[in-house]
Amino acid sequence: MPTSDIKGVGDDTVPQDIRKLRQKILDYFTTLGQPVIFKHKWTVDDVTAGKAQFCPYCFNKVFKQPKQTDPYCFGTGFLGGFDAGVIVFVTLGDVARNTFTLTEQGILVQDSHPTCSAPWQPNFSDEDMIITGTLDSNKWDIEGLGQRYILGNVQPVQPRGSKPSLDPTLYQVSQQFQINAIQAEHPLWNVPVDFDYTSLPTPPSIPPGGDPDDFGGLNTATTSILVEMPVDIEAGKVFVNFPVDS
Repeated sequence: MPTSDIKGVGDDTVPQDIRKLRQKILDYFTTLGQPVIFKHKWTVDDVTAGKAQFCPYCFNKVFKQPKQTDPYCFGTGFLGGFDAGVIVFVTLGDVARNTFTLTEQGILVQDSHPTCSAPWQPNFSDEDMIITGTLDSNKWDIEGLGQRYILGNVQPVQPRGSKPSLDPTLYQVSQQFQINAIQAEHPLWNVPVDFDYTSLPTPPSIPPGGDPDDFGGLNTATTSILVEMPVDIEAGKVFVNFPVDS
């Protein structure tokens, strides 16, 4: 299984002090950290970049909502739900930290989540996933999967030193985040480490709302009407071609 770049500290345009600091932090995580499987959740930006697609089986583009129990997007609205897994070394906090958030209704809510940390790359985002497990340290093969967590409150860690030549907003050296455990009954528990894009049924020809030009989801009244959809094969993955709003 692929691992994140445990030696990457940036190219020659990155100041030497930043590269040295990143290397020390990477050494810390690879020595004392815990290997986990990191999965980036697909986003609209990934669709725009051609890396992902909206789920053609359930995503209702009229109401912008997916089906929570859909086995092809796992309630995310994006085919596969997440990018392929990659091994990252992190530290998972044992002690929860209290946080306070203001809801849309103006209610102040206190919550408690463990605070964790990771190297500067790959970039973590809210709603990404990490999966613990038993891994072969030689080939990094998966021997068993453990708990799954959704990331939240991801914050970049940037140096705030006294050198005026270093702009702290440009250089990330690590990341902090909080984790929320996924229950076994939740659809996200079924997200595979690597989604199989080669074994997918043909999408429905008419999506919700009856608009034949909108292949955003599944119309239960027309599930028997199927058409062959063209596919693109890229980097070993098959992507079903269907219209995506710009």
